[in-house]
Amino acid sequence: MDLPPLPKSRTKRSTRLRLPIGPTFQTTSLPALLTAFMSLGKLAKEALSYLAKYYAIRSRYFDQSSNFHFYVAYSNGNNSTYYNNVAGGTAEKIQKLGKYLFTDSSSLEIKSNLKTIPSNVVPLLEARDPYQDGSYVFAAGVDTNFSHTGSV
Repeated sequence: MDLPPLPKSRTKRSTRLRLPIGPTFQTTSLPALLTAFMSLGKLAKEALSYLAKYYAIRSRYFDQSSNFHFYVAYSNGNNSTYYNNVAGGTAEKIQKLGKYLFTDSSSLEIKSNLKTIPSNVVPLLEARDPYQDGSYVFAAGVDTNFSHTGSV
């Protein structure tokens, strides 16, 4: 059964966008905008590569047992979000592991028993805060008893 064609619209759709560029708005066509930044194919390829990296990390640190433990918590008032890869894992438990790194937004002090400490931990945590001007707690550690087995 053939369907009748849709009626033609009497209004013409514009493919021009008004984008804020500088202090005033300038009109840019959609094709020019897409070619100026990235083609749809390149955008899809880049998005899929980030998705693949995400699933690789998720598989390695969440879905399998590991001797690497982490805990990141952000909060602001009644809102809170936390991430960890061990059920019941807390920052306090991680600090009792063989090697650890701990910091929070109230002191900005980095406590660690590592030989070298990454210098960009605090700026990275602050940049990824889902609540603007919220607080955070971060702990990462390695269980040096190596009770988990896996590939190296």
